[in-house]
Amino acid sequence: GKESGRATKQVFEQHFELRGAVRRDAVIIGSNGQAITAVAQDERAIAYVSYADAYQAMNNGEALRVPRLEGVKPGLESAREGRYPLRRRLNLVYLPKSESLVSQVVAALKDDRMKAIMEGHFVLPFPEH
Repeated sequence: GKESGRATKQVFEQHFELRGAVRRDAVIIGSNGQAITAVAQDERAIAYVSYADAYQAMNNGEALRVPRLEGVKPGLESAREGRYPLRRRLNLVYLPKSESLVSQVVAALKDDRMKAIMEGHFVLPFPEH
């Protein structure tokens, strides 16, 4: 299980309706990196981590698997199309005095080169709406 306050924990528990249902003897970990290391070192271990971290680890040679959910194979396309049922959005937050800087950041995130970089790290690009 993940320590309290982790976004992946919240998304996982909400999707599978598991709030508070983790076994008392479960190993509690922090970061996605810790979870990946734990799974890589114990053939009986399972963990939930971000899509980006899981695929990065697999590209680096870790023998991990990401399961199909509700019959849908995980991937950028299934997430982009809204078919993969487990996902979360990230929000950009700022103070009003930073609004001009935020406009520049948003413009950069919409740039085709930036979209390609994000997809190279298994992150869906900034939405158009």
